[in-house]
Amino acid sequence: MDLLRRRAEVPRIIPAPPGSASDAPERLLILPGEDADGRTLSGRPIGREYWSVEEKLSFMDVHGIQTSVLSPANPWLDFLPPLDALRVAQDLNDELHALCSSSYPAPPSFPSSAPVPRFFCFGFLPLHPLFQSSQLLSAIVRELERLATPPLSSTMRGVILPAQHLDHPLMDGVYEACQRLGLVLFIHPHYGVGNGSEVNGDYGHVLPLALGFPFETSVAAARLLLSGYLDRYPDLRVLLAHSGGTLPFLAGRLDSCVAHDPAFVWGREGRKGGKLKHLPSLYLRRNFFFDSVVYHQAGYQCLRALLGEAGKDRVMWGTDHPFFPPVDAAEGEGSRQRPWPSAMKNYEILWEEGTSTDEVKEGAKEEKWREGVLWRNASKLLCIPSATGEREGRE
Repeated sequence: MDLLRRRAEVPRIIPAPPGSASDAPERLLILPGEDADGRTLSGRPIGREYWSVEEKLSFMDVHGIQTSVLSPANPWLDFLPPLDALRVAQDLNDELHALCSSSYPAPPSFPSSAPVPRFFCFGFLPLHPLFQSSQLLSAIVRELERLATPPLSSTMRGVILPAQHLDHPLMDGVYEACQRLGLVLFIHPHYGVGNGSEVNGDYGHVLPLALGFPFETSVAAARLLLSGYLDRYPDLRVLLAHSGGTLPFLAGRLDSCVAHDPAFVWGREGRKGGKLKHLPSLYLRRNFFFDSVVYHQAGYQCLRALLGEAGKDRVMWGTDHPFFPPVDAAEGEGSRQRPWPSAMKNYEILWEEGTSTDEVKEGAKEEKWREGVLWRNASKLLCIPSATGEREGRE
């Protein structure tokens, strides 16, 4: 926040527009060209919920959340020179570790006799230094090793990467280190696909956020699985934001295109050559994990159809916090004390699943899905203890 406040170019944080209330939130200009476009030059509100630990804890308590895994989000650090970006990333990772290591009150709805950590986190890892100079790979790998070594390993559960260049040849060393160290990769969009007025029209941030972001994740993840890296590093674990974008819906089409493209004649039925050992949908079920930030029932059903019963441990609940706060007349101080519709929508979807004549069998299956999505899957993937003391996953 301090860095963005000091900047004079996008991305930057600016004061609230003239004439705003004294407690009006600052504004974030984040996408290229926003400051030159009359429809977006005032930026998006960025209140305390974006950076305040107290606000985060209040949100968690209102929603009955025991533990959150925090992550830095866009903007990435690619607006900084390579060495500056690496230095700032190290400082941010140290600050995140200190934040997560601190003691905080237990949630009101949980027994105080079973203390649990309130926060874990994903670390920052800028990639543009690597693409500008391969000699900086060793510095990036050293930071990964630092995140996976005490004391930082007590709070770090992986790294967050921008949804770009995941198939770059120089990523080989990054993936080797992440697989060796057991770090989860969390992929999140930033720039969106199809930025510019010719695509987004006169509709503010609606199309970049609703379509451009999940499209960016879809393209980046597809390029990763088409690159062959997941054959080289089969134990790599990749968590996709926003339920994987459009990939669950388009996985079958991706399979068909790969199966029929001369560049991807894969090792099936004695055929030789090709870049992949398997069809894309297998990698989606083997290497990828998904949050449940999908906002509608059809999207959630599509994700479940892709994963099948064997993939029930690959979806975990996300809140999309601090984005999309309440926007009605009660927002402000009062909104901190009540549920956010954006978070509750993805929670309620879990209870809209499953209707069957065999209600007992179907109900038991759905309860396992819900339990997995709400806590057990994240506990297993990220080694997070529960309020009952249970701990899943590898140490």
